[in-house]
Amino acid sequence: MQQREDKLWKVEIAVQEDFYEFYLISRQKPVFVAESGMGKFRRMFSFFNQSYSVPELPPIFYIAKNQEAAAEKTDEMHGFTLQELTSKHIVLSIENPQEKPLYEISLFSKKVQNLFKKKYILAQDKKEAIKYSKRFKDIYRPKVSKARKMDCYPLVRVNREEIILSRKIKSL
Repeated sequence: MQQREDKLWKVEIAVQEDFYEFYLISRQKPVFVAESGMGKFRRMFSFFNQSYSVPELPPIFYIAKNQEAAAEKTDEMHGFTLQELTSKHIVLSIENPQEKPLYEISLFSKKVQNLFKKKYILAQDKKEAIKYSKRFKDIYRPKVSKARKMDCYPLVRVNREEIILSRKIKSL
């Protein structure tokens, strides 16, 4: 019953025309709260601020007043089709007959400090992934690495037909 209630949400947080996008699993649509720098400071040092989640409440994201944010339900995660949500895994459909590994390309903005994007591709080796990342070099500073997670979800395995992610989020 739990997996039927869970949904995949695409979240975009934007500063002017630049945006950061990520995906999360939740039963409810995320809520965005605009706050000032002082509000963030108060929230960080509040005695009552507890870092636990209540499943009945939607995920809450605090954003700066100059940012815009949106969330929409989706059946795709970074270009890969969602096949199944289980209580332990996120399963994405792929066509990977050569069983190429998954690479993460982090694209750091040259204009907006602290803004970056992630792209995930299947590539034979790091050299092929770097070659693909060069198309973004005019706007971003790319960094290529073998993927260990997709957004905050650890990578379990990549095979010919699926990318399997663990739903257990690693704490920082």
